[in-house]
Amino acid sequence: MRSLLACALVLGALPAWAQAQRTGLAPIPTYEVHRAGTAPRIDGKLDDASWQVAEAATFVFPWDHQT
Repeated sequence: MRSLLACALVLGALPAWAQAQRTGLAPIPTYEVHRAGTAPRIDGKLDDASWQVAEAATFVFPWDHQT
C-alpha cells in the first residue's frame, strides 16, 4: 500500500517537474475542446449545422516555422 501511494505521489509530481525543466522555452499551448451535439458530416464543406456552431481554433506550434 505504501509503495502504491509513493508511486502515485511521484507520478503526480512529474508534470510539474517536467514543466520546470523547460526554462527558456515558450509555454506549452493548451486548447479547450467541446463535444459536438450532433456528429458533423465530413464532406469537405462547412455548411453542416455542427460546423456552423463550432468555434475556430488557431493552433500554436512550439517551433519557428509552421507547416
